[in-house]
Amino acid sequence: MKTYAVISAALLGAMVCSAVQAADTIPRAIFNAVNSYGRPHAEIIRDNAMKPADVLAFAGVKPRQVVVDLTPGAGYYTRILAMVVGPKGAVYDMVPLNEGNTYEQRRGTLVKDITQNRPMARVDLAFGLEDQPEFKNITVFWENVSQLFALPRQADVVITDGGYHFLKGAEFTKADTLAMNKLIFETMKSGGVYLVIDNQAAMGKGFTDAGLNRVEADAVKREALAAGFVLDGESTILAKSDDDHTKPADANADRFMLRFKKPENAPDSDMRPDARRALAGYFGNTRRGNVGDPMERRVMYHEDLSYEEYGTLKSGASPFQSGLIFYRADGQGCMLHKFPSDQKGQVNCSNGRAVPNMKAGDKWNGADDNRPYWLVPGLQYFDE
Repeated sequence: MKTYAVISAALLGAMVCSAVQAADTIPRAIFNAVNSYGRPHAEIIRDNAMKPADVLAFAGVKPRQVVVDLTPGAGYYTRILAMVVGPKGAVYDMVPLNEGNTYEQRRGTLVKDITQNRPMARVDLAFGLEDQPEFKNITVFWENVSQLFALPRQADVVITDGGYHFLKGAEFTKADTLAMNKLIFETMKSGGVYLVIDNQAAMGKGFTDAGLNRVEADAVKREALAAGFVLDGESTILAKSDDDHTKPADANADRFMLRFKKPENAPDSDMRPDARRALAGYFGNTRRGNVGDPMERRVMYHEDLSYEEYGTLKSGASPFQSGLIFYRADGQGCMLHKFPSDQKGQVNCSNGRAVPNMKAGDKWNGADDNRPYWLVPGLQYFDE
């Protein structure tokens, strides 16, 4: 296994800056991103313990890639990844959607991150990065990751740092990480990398010590291998031999790093059509659903792949939604909501969303509930 080197952080004036060895061991794009201007000071001072350059070099992250930051927290890796992949790449922040029906329940427990003065919801921390002008390549998805994991493009790399113990913890009693791994496998390119970092639990504990912020590496291996991945490498650069695995993990915990890979010869699971070509018949027309029902909805798609959706007034249907349209790996059409704010980042997919190659006058049934949809010519708004 190739060994990656890192030099200790150096004090530059009043700033602490990570000084990573740039030679052949750390790719230039990663070196530049870790040492870039503008990273929060509270994150820079964590670099000695986190070793981000070593981690991303081990994962093989490169410019122009599509990388998923699963359970991104306050965005420690998201910022660095966005700078590594650059404007022609993409970073998808995958924030787990909590169980519950209300907005407050879905947002989950507020967290006090070192970069913030007050507790905030994890999804709001992620939106704080997506909304920064310099990070146009970041998109936040606020999803139930064990059921959906819908992405507009195939992933080259999926990284989760602490995500396993988080999803195995008390907040996500119904999270199925094995199902999640299978969905990651399906939405990833053949040869893609799945990197899992977490705090080591005592031998034989499996996932039972998630309440201590720990999981056992061997238990993670079993789930990833069952999903179809192969173990491609392990690293001890984050290991701490003096850590007591029976106590709650902290910043000095013994951490494992596992690199899984989707086999190069795995069948291509990408069934996405070219979105603009598939939706060409929709532009300038209106998709109508639940026609004749008080809950009828009308959707307009635009050539920049944005959409706007209306419901009948005073019907109980949301009067207005907007966002982006895309297709996920299995070919289903998806809506990434940007408005209203309590749905921002959430995704809905079905064959009723946008069937490829429709033309005005066509009718079809949605796969979810077999309700009919029509594509009618022109832009049709509801009459008041």
